Amino acid sequence: MRTIVLVGLLLVSFGAAPASAGPFTGTYRNDQIVIEVRDAGAGEWAGSIMVRGETFPFTARDTAGALVGSFTADDEVFRFRATLDGETLTFATEEESFTLTRQGGTGEPAAGKSPRAGKAAGPAGGKTPPAATVRPAPERPLRINRVAIPEDRIRKVEREYRMRIPLGDYWYDRVSGGWGLEGGPTLGFTLPGMDLGGPLPADASRGDTGVFINGRELPMQDVLGLQQLSVPVMRGRWWIDSRGNAGVEGNPQPVCNVFQFSRGKGGAYQRSTAGGYIGGDGESSYFFDPKSGSSVMTGN
Repeated sequence: MRTIVLVGLLLVSFGAAPASAGPFTGTYRNDQIVIEVRDAGAGEWAGSIMVRGETFPFTARDTAGALVGSFTADDEVFRFRATLDGETLTFATEEESFTLTRQGGTGEPAAGKSPRAGKAAGPAGGKTPPAATVRPAPERPLRINRVAIPEDRIRKVEREYRMRIPLGDYWYDRVSGGWGLEGGPTLGFTLPGMDLGGPLPADASRGDTGVFINGRELPMQDVLGLQQLSVPVMRGRWWIDSRGNAGVEGNPQPVCNVFQFSRGKGGAYQRSTAGGYIGGDGESSYFFDPKSGSSVMTGN
């Protein structure tokens, strides 16, 4: 369930359960997912898992008192095992386990009684619980360069790059791979060139130094970080790519490499910056952010 369980509760209402409902039949909820289980007969079960406005059908078999089945999400097959203890359903995949509560009581008719036509057996008097209000799931609060990222796009990027994108508002520099929180300095570096968000705003870091890198005005923390690397920092508009090559905005010819300034005579170096650690051995350079685990390495 790692790609579908994100955040929030989708409140929905379901139709009546069949009169021949088995012990698992019912609607189960917690604060993350909603699961509906139907008895298909002959030991077969079917149903659906609802998360963030999406529905994932499943099929299962009753195996030694447990439902064992599978469902498909994002073109990936997930296997699960569900067990019932009273009104509590434990739904487990290979990676996660969830405890849900049956809504409105058991779906099994009481001994010697039949539910009213068109209604599910539930609370006393044969009445069904009031229908829950249907309301759209809120947007996931993730914005990059002030553009909200759709949920399907988030999942696609997380699958492709094997990364988890934390919630929040970020700026992202496609040229260098640098990133940070909206309004703040550089916190780390990741892969450059990812198609995420809008153009990098000049005031993404609320800088006031007059030093622009790839269109973003640097705050003083970034300027000091460059100076710690012995990089000469001048007011103006510059570009820096993911390999450390730097030049004047509008001219593709690099004038220097920022990694070279801190290498020293022996070629090996390591320095701390505002967003992490930068270093090299004279032939290759790297940047490592201990908070996010992001790293970039260039050279041989």
